[in-house]
Amino acid sequence: LINDVGLEIIRHQVKKPLHGLKIANYYGCQIVRPEHVFDDCENPMTMDNLFESLGAENVYFPFKVSCCGGMLMTTTENVALRLSKEILENARENAADCIVTTCPLCQMNLEAYQRRINRVYGTRLSMPILFFTQVMGVALGIDEKRLGISRNFYRCERLETIARSASESHYATTVNA
Repeated sequence: LINDVGLEIIRHQVKKPLHGLKIANYYGCQIVRPEHVFDDCENPMTMDNLFESLGAENVYFPFKVSCCGGMLMTTTENVALRLSKEILENARENAADCIVTTCPLCQMNLEAYQRRINRVYGTRLSMPILFFTQVMGVALGIDEKRLGISRNFYRCERLETIARSASESHYATTVNA
């Protein structure tokens, strides 16, 4: 998206800047492979740059390329739960409003298994996990119902507030000023 369309063009399409939204960009361990295709397999910045251009704040998130457990959830659940727990806790410790991902399996592991993680570890995690397309869609002014934001397990109240706000068509010019 960034390579084909470019951040400037995307920025000029913003209708609802993501001001005040603190994002933990979670790339996972698969999207950054093969390493010669992605910007940096150990510290990728593509999503960070994208969401910054949409007005969001990227939180410090050293777990951005850590494995969530992937398919281990079906074979070695205890390992997968621990890996996912570490990611969720790190996002919370760094004051993220949500984790944003591109991977459906990461999204499922991080969102659908939070209640199980809470039971197993005695934690109280309730971190919203969103697809990058949902968050980007809000910034571009797409209706939240079409984006399925209410269908997520955990609500991201800050994103919902932005989604319901009036459009700001002047955003691209104020960012560039």
